[in-house]
Amino acid sequence: MKWPTQRCAWCNRPGNALRECTVRVWKPIAAKEETQTLRVHPEHEAAVRGYFARQRRSGGPVLYTVLGVTLLLAVLGNALGVLIERLPATVGAAVTVSIGSLIVALGGLFFVHPLPTDVTLKALGIRRSVRILRVVSVIAAALGGWIVSLGMDPIL
Repeated sequence: MKWPTQRCAWCNRPGNALRECTVRVWKPIAAKEETQTLRVHPEHEAAVRGYFARQRRSGGPVLYTVLGVTLLLAVLGNALGVLIERLPATVGAAVTVSIGSLIVALGGLFFVHPLPTDVTLKALGIRRSVRILRVVSVIAAALGGWIVSLGMDPIL
């Protein structure tokens, strides 16, 4: 029995009837577009082209927004998180609410524009990587909502 050696880039299932699909991919770190050739099942070709078209349209601005929000979270979390116990209750609660709100915003941004890594895409396929990232973003948004609720008690 001959085992198929190629896997579909969309669903990560092996197959013998894979087609080559050439797409333009935005590389945000290099800030340029590249051409990639992927192997996909014929029924997934339209989905792959649509995914990379959306990724190209929003890749640069979304990535930089995510990096900015993440840096803002890190700065606020490290600088103000240490001071929460030393601040008056209402100021500490306001800081907690703002940090939780930023986490909710980051989770929402990842849900709307999932940006999985290349390693995840190759290991799991595009469809599964996007689904996993969206589940993680919902968990992050819920965690941020919980943090907001922790900060709301002293304010009310």
